[in-house]
Amino acid sequence: MTVPNTYYYQQRIRHYSLWAAYLTIFFGALVFVGGWGFNVEALRTLLPNLVSMKANTSFAFVLAGGALALHHSQLPHFWAKLISALILLIGGLTLLEIIFDLHFGIDELFFADPYTVHGVAGRMATVSAISFILIGLALCVLTSWQGRWWWVANICALLVLVNTFTTILGYLYGINSLYQMSGYNPMAIHTAILFFVIAMGVICFYPHKGFMRLVTLESGAGVLMRRLLPAILFLPLILGWLTFKGQQFTWYDVSFGWALFAASNIVVFSFLVWWAARAIELADTDKDKAQKVSSWQQAILNSADLTIISTDLEGTILTCNSGGLTQLGYQSADIIGKVSPIIFH
Repeated sequence: MTVPNTYYYQQRIRHYSLWAAYLTIFFGALVFVGGWGFNVEALRTLLPNLVSMKANTSFAFVLAGGALALHHSQLPHFWAKLISALILLIGGLTLLEIIFDLHFGIDELFFADPYTVHGVAGRMATVSAISFILIGLALCVLTSWQGRWWWVANICALLVLVNTFTTILGYLYGINSLYQMSGYNPMAIHTAILFFVIAMGVICFYPHKGFMRLVTLESGAGVLMRRLLPAILFLPLILGWLTFKGQQFTWYDVSFGWALFAASNIVVFSFLVWWAARAIELADTDKDKAQKVSSWQQAILNSADLTIISTDLEGTILTCNSGGLTQLGYQSADIIGKVSPIIFH
């Protein structure tokens, strides 16, 4: 078993961030052009009798995906920040409309909305407006001041994930109050899914910092995060939903349902802990083997009556064998970390 290193995981997570941008652009454009431009109901609502994604919402998703993709590109980040400011403006104006009962004319700016039953026609959900404010802010500061404000972007994205999971829970368990405020437009299920995608894209933009840093480690901590975190996030949702549906279909009573839910959690998570522990054991075994090979190689190099030096691309000395130190008349501390042209002349 070969254990991928930290750089490998960082690259994979960084690639996910870019793909999250592309997916958000694609599905946002699909709803905007196909759902609203060509009046395809399945694209607006995803499933029959569900809430539609508003035109403004789909347009803002295209902007959000575009801003994240621009942050990944070599183009000046000014354009990404400009688009992010537009997302902030859309979310902010919509929230002002909701709070103060105003009408800025942006709700049906692109398309008329004759399908809305609850709330104002064409207006995105309150939670969607708040989430776009957070995503817009996150994308604005993502690369500001050489990325020093990455933690602000992470916090904003995590808050969006909380909103997203709340909405998905509402749909899974049939609790309307979790995705709809009384008298206002509810959030569509595919809106919640796209918010999840773009928020994760923001978090994964800096895989070597913050929350994702632990995920990319090749140590036991990294293995635990990669094996257990997805399961902790999604398995309770799935197991709870299956238990809930069984009660709805009267396959068993509430007491049996709770007992089944608890038992299934114990079994599943016990297996996951064993799986993670096994992966850590295999990784440690491979590291021990690699260290033994490295020790043998170092012993062979040290026994050679030659000067063997390794440097990085800038010429800084990283290692020097014992024979080389003897021949050159240096101690290890005198030579390691120095640039070779300064020493050898």
